[in-house]
Amino acid sequence: MTTNFLAEVEEPSQGDNIIRTKNTDIAPNPAGFGHELYIRMKEHGDSVSQVDAETGKSETFNEVLQRCIRVALHLKKRGVTPEDVVAPATGNHLNTAVAFVAPLFVGAKLACIDASTTPADVLSMVNLTKPKVILACKEYEEKLEAVIKDANSETELVIFGETERNTPFEDLLKPLSQDEEEF
Repeated sequence: MTTNFLAEVEEPSQGDNIIRTKNTDIAPNPAGFGHELYIRMKEHGDSVSQVDAETGKSETFNEVLQRCIRVALHLKKRGVTPEDVVAPATGNHLNTAVAFVAPLFVGAKLACIDASTTPADVLSMVNLTKPKVILACKEYEEKLEAVIKDANSETELVIFGETERNTPFEDLLKPLSQDEEEF
C-alpha cells in the first residue's frame, strides 16, 4: 500500500517557516534502514531504479542491489562496523546510490563530505566525522589525500575512476566467493 505522505504535511503555522508532518503510525524497521532498503530493492527487482541523465543508460533495482551487496561485503571485510562512519564525497553517476546504500547494509553511519569546499572546510568535516572510508570522485583525490594526511587519519580513500595511489571503487565491485549469495 502506498501512502501519500504529502497529504500528511502541515504548512508552517507558527510563523517559524518549519514544515511539519502529522503524527503517523509508521514504525521504523527494527533491523535498520539498510535492511529496509534491501527489502524494497528486492521487492522492485526488475523495475528501473535509476537513469544516467548524460547517457540515458538505465539500471534495475537488481543491478544496483548486486553492486550494493558487493560493496557492503568489501566494507565489512575492511572492518567497517555500525560504529564506523563512511563518507561519500562524489557527484552524480550510476554508482552514487551504491556509495550511499552499501554502508547502510553493514549498519555504518553516513557523513557526506562536500569536497568542493575549501581544504580547511573539508579538514574540519573529516576531523568532525572521522570516516573509516571516503568514497570520492577522481577530481577530489589530491585534496582528500592532503586532508587525510593533515588530519593524521588512517581513512581509506576509495576513488571512482582510475587511481594509482588509492583503492579504485571497481575493486569493491568484485565478487567475494559465496558471501554474495548468503547476504
